[in-house]
Amino acid sequence: MSGAQLGWVVEAMIASTLLMVLVLLARRHVRQAFGPQVAYALWALPLLRLILPPLPRGLSEQATPPLAAASERFATYVVLPMTA
Repeated sequence: MSGAQLGWVVEAMIASTLLMVLVLLARRHVRQAFGPQVAYALWALPLLRLILPPLPRGLSEQATPPLAAASERFATYVVLPMTA
């Protein structure tokens, strides 16, 4: 397995795990609002993430700059106590 494939596997597993946590958190509310069929259908999201191939390198790089720009807007300031 090449480095790119291993990176995709790790990324897909992390993304699927996060999707599973979101489904667990949202399923009760979805079931109450839309019924049990839709709540069960939510489990297709983590499965689809594992099945679908990775995005082409050009698309994934185009999706990254808005996230990087958003993190640059919010600067972190450290306030140090004054010593007398």
